[in-house]
Amino acid sequence: MKTHPFTHAFTLIELLVVLALIAVLAVAGGSSLRSGPTTAMLRSGQSLVAAMLAAGRGYAALHATRVVLLVDAEPTSEGFLRRLRLAAEDAPDSEFWQPLDSGVLLPSGVFVVPGTASVQGVSLRNDGAPWPAAWVSTLVLAEPESLVAEDSGPRAWLRLQHPLGPTDTPVAGSDDRVVLAAGRRTPAGVELKLPMSAHGIVLSDYGLALPVDRFAGLGF
Repeated sequence: MKTHPFTHAFTLIELLVVLALIAVLAVAGGSSLRSGPTTAMLRSGQSLVAAMLAAGRGYAALHATRVVLLVDAEPTSEGFLRRLRLAAEDAPDSEFWQPLDSGVLLPSGVFVVPGTASVQGVSLRNDGAPWPAAWVSTLVLAEPESLVAEDSGPRAWLRLQHPLGPTDTPVAGSDDRVVLAAGRRTPAGVELKLPMSAHGIVLSDYGLALPVDRFAGLGF
C-alpha cells in the first residue's frame, strides 16, 4: 500500500491549531466572567472542536481528499477522550487514514461523550437519572489497521462516521455530532457528569460545524 508524505500538512494544520488555541483562550477568559468555570471550559472545548473540524474541512478542500477527526479512546492513555487529531485518507476511497498532527488536548476536565460507540472505562452520571440519549456523540470506533503510520501512542480511536469531503456536495443524513461534558479521571477511566451543561458540535450535511448548547436550552 502506497503512503503519501504529508509534508505540507503540518504547516497548515499547526497554524490552524494555534489559531484555534488562541480562540479557546479568548473564549475561556471571556466566558469565565459571565458563567461558572465548568461552562467556560466546555465552551472553550466546543470552540476547539469546531476549529479542528474547520481545519479538516479546509485541508480536504485544498488537497482533494477526505479527512476525519480522531478522538483518543484508549482508557489508559493520558489523553483519553480529550486528545483530538486529524487524519487524511491515504488514497481515494481507501478508508485508510494517515494522521496529520500529533493532536491537541481539550481543556482540563472536559471530555468527549462517546455515546453510540462502545468504549471501555466510561461512566455516565446524571444524579441517578438516565443520561439523555440525544446527548452522546455519533463517533464510531476506527479499525486499528485503518490508521497508517501510527505512532506508539493510543491504539483505540473514535472517528467521524462521515468523513469531511473535498467538495460542498451534501452527505445525506450525515449529522455527525461531537458532545462534550465535564468529568474527572478515575482508576478505571473517566466519569462524566453534568449533562445539563453539556456542549456539542453537530455537522451539517455540507460539513459545517454548528455549535449546540444544552445549557442555553438548545438541543440536537
